[in-house]
This record gives sequence, C-alpha cells and structure tokens, in this order.
Amino acid sequence: MERKSGVYQIVNTVNGKRYVGSAKCFRDRWSKHRRDLGKGVHHSQYLQRAWNKYGADKFDFEVVLVCSPADAVFYEQRMMDVHKSANHRCGYNIAPAAGSQLGLKHSQKSREQMSRVRTGAKRTDDQKRTQSKAQRSRADVKTYEFEGRSQTMLQWAEELGWQKDVLARRVREMGIEKAFTRPHRLTDENYRKTVSFAGKEQLLSDIAKEFDVDYDMLKRRIELGWPIEEAITAPKGVGYNDRRKKNSARHRLAKRYSFSEKTLTVAEWAEEVGINSKTLAYRVNTMKWDISRAVTTPARRIA
Repeated sequence: MERKSGVYQIVNTVNGKRYVGSAKCFRDRWSKHRRDLGKGVHHSQYLQRAWNKYGADKFDFEVVLVCSPADAVFYEQRMMDVHKSANHRCGYNIAPAAGSQLGLKHSQKSREQMSRVRTGAKRTDDQKRTQSKAQRSRADVKTYEFEGRSQTMLQWAEELGWQKDVLARRVREMGIEKAFTRPHRLTDENYRKTVSFAGKEQLLSDIAKEFDVDYDMLKRRIELGWPIEEAITAPKGVGYNDRRKKNSARHRLAKRYSFSEKTLTVAEWAEEVGINSKTLAYRVNTMKWDISRAVTTPARRIA
C-alpha cells in the first residue's frame, strides 16, 4: 500500500456499509484500524460490532482520493455527506463532522469513567504543545467559501494580504463578506489623514494611538473644526455643542468694552461700577444694551 495521504474507506462487502476517514499515511492508518479491531478496542463501536459479526475477510480498505493532508479533512467531509456514513443505518462513522468528535454522544457510563480519569489530572508541557499543534492543524484545514471559491483561512489571508489571525478575528466579528471586502485601516485613505501637530505633519491615526484617543472621535472632532490640541485633551463625553457653548461663554467674558476712556471686560466693569457681573453681562449680551447704558443704569434692588 502506498505511503501517501488522502481519503479512504473501509467497506463491508456484505451489506455495503462503510467507514470513511482521512490519513497522512494510508498504510499506517489501515494497520492501526486492523490492530484496534483485532483487539476489540476500536473507537467506532459500530465498525467493531460489524467486524466481530462478519469477520475481517469481509472488509476492504480502499483509497478514495490522494491529496495533501491540509485538504484531506475537507474531502473526507464531502464523502461522509454523500454516503451518509455517520448515519448508523448507512455507515460506521460515529461523529458527523470529519476530523473531530463534534456531535458524538457518550453514554452516561462513559462520561462517568472519563470524569474519574480526568479528575485532578494535569497536562504536561509536551501534552499542551501537542494539543495546541493539533488545534492549529484543524483550524488550518477548515475552509471558508466566498464568491464561489472555497479556501482555508491561511490561503485567504495570503491572497488578500492579511495576517491570518487578524483576518480570522474580522470574520468572527463582521462575517465573511465584510471581513474580506472592507479595507484595512492602514490602506484606507480615510485612515491616512494627516494634520499639523507639534510642528510637523503627522498621521491622525498615529496621534490617536500615541495619546490613547479613540480614532473615530478624534477624526470627527477635527472635521468639525476643533483645534488638534483640544480635540486630543477634551474628555470623551464633551460634544461639539458643549464645546461651542463653553467657548462662547469664554469669549463673552473675555470681550472688552470701551466707555469713558476706559476699556474693560464685563467682569472688570462690574467691579468698577459696583454692579453684579451677571446682571451686567445680561444687559450687554441678552438685552443688547450699549456699554454706557449698561454701566450707568443702577441695578434695581428688591426691598
């Protein structure tokens, strides 16, 4: 038997039922199946029972497809779906998902036994590395379909020019279509916006990162005409209207008025003539009195 990888099937020549699997090496995989079945410890209880009932000579091992290990699980799943080998009336697979135990239901006795074995057990560093490698391998063979094509995440990332982990996160958060079509911030023209800051032109995205400011908020403030320093330092809850009111009040207080050869602010005129500053500001800003009338008209007192 060839030492190649791909998809195989173990067929019962009596009733046509089959077990579908994938292997990195057909020879090694078939040897393991025969060894486990001969000992009566095969993981598929349905194949084990049939093996015991009909005998080893009633089963044929057949290579269905030779392919790379990265594509084997994909084609294994397709073949399982076609032959319904996970349906116990049609085949001997115990889990409906190729390359995993997803969908497999253990008996209550089996669950109790596994629980007793695992209680207090700690994995060694080698076991952790092996499990991590296996999980990465399963992730590398899962395929994603887009625009009529099916590829692994790694293949899509290489084609689109993304890091695989970044693209995978976008798929989880946005879905495949948006993740594959929306531009990356670093290549999007909107995110290449520059402003003059600290004496030189800098990317707005770099400034937001340096001062730990939300980029979208900073960009919105700049578009509304905020000075860059104020856009960076203003608290997150401060909106455009809040800033406009604040600046307007500051402007009114700082404005100077001339009368009788003196030029003073509202606060200074209020202290000069002995009128409450709020009263004087109301006369000038709301009532639109000229400064001469505002400072010479006595405040009405309520007895």
